[in-house]
Amino acid sequence: MRDTPARRAASLKLPWLTSGSCFAEAASKAFTSRSFRGRAPRFAQLQGEVRALGLTDNGSCALLTTGAVRCWGDNTLGQVGNGATMPAFTPSITVASNAVSLASGGNHSCALLGDGGVVCWGMGSSGQLGTGATPSAARAPAPAALSGPAVALFAGGDVTWSTRVDGGVVAWGQDSLLPFSSTPVSVLIDGGVRQIASSGNHSCAIRVDRTLACWGRGAEGQLGYPVSVTNAQPVRPVAGLGPVNDVCVGINFTCAIIADGGVRCFGLGTSGQLGGANLSSSSAPVTTDLREAARQVACHQQSTCATTELGVACWGDNSAGQLGAASPVLSATPVYVTMP
Repeated sequence: MRDTPARRAASLKLPWLTSGSCFAEAASKAFTSRSFRGRAPRFAQLQGEVRALGLTDNGSCALLTTGAVRCWGDNTLGQVGNGATMPAFTPSITVASNAVSLASGGNHSCALLGDGGVVCWGMGSSGQLGTGATPSAARAPAPAALSGPAVALFAGGDVTWSTRVDGGVVAWGQDSLLPFSSTPVSVLIDGGVRQIASSGNHSCAIRVDRTLACWGRGAEGQLGYPVSVTNAQPVRPVAGLGPVNDVCVGINFTCAIIADGGVRCFGLGTSGQLGGANLSSSSAPVTTDLREAARQVACHQQSTCATTELGVACWGDNSAGQLGAASPVLSATPVYVTMP
């Protein structure tokens, strides 16, 4: 699957939650009908504390503090990883134990294990499972063919990234920086990386010096500077941000948390996803109108959410309840989510 409206970057990092809560449209009609699309948070019964969440196009996975991974949602391509094909309406055990990190892309997920190994499941036709083969799907976790232990894991769209002990970056799957590989290969990102966020159109990396560099399609300004072509390599740091703490990418836009906790977004803004109180697009970072410092930020298609000391605030497209509220249809300023 290449460059469709559902290609997105995905790991919503909400550490140490006491339970999981997901809201918005489940796009697969095999999974839910319109009358059951959620416009307010609903709590998943996960039987443990949640350390991190990974969101695929039509499903969810949770890493628990026990080291187990549980997934639910659409399972057409093995996204739940339980060996079955039917959708899972309640969390199913995917990895029993020993997982320390979780990353999800468009229709696949991977877990970093305590020994540095990585296992992946879900869609594999673009090589994003890293097994050396390109199956249409892996319905149970399969080991990635790494040559050494991984220390961090990231995913988005059809690509998966890991970092090595020596600071090198390894990738498998497909995006503009990695044409195609079903086995992990070394890629060069000048300055090393702290974090990578990817979608089907573009990717961004927080480098070791905490500057942000982006590559891929840039026509809507999502690389942080005016460009009408696709840049296959990070060309230059995004200006006007300073040190960056967190980053996420959606469909043709990017959001970052800077040193003081402010959120800056750039790229396509026609659904309010930049959070700057208007529907304009911008290649220069736009200040999002949050009332307090953000801790983490997550993007999905045309909406964005951030965690703050007051809870969760979201902005952008709300046509299917993505902002956790019944109205408005979209919001160019943050809407604070009311949790049950």
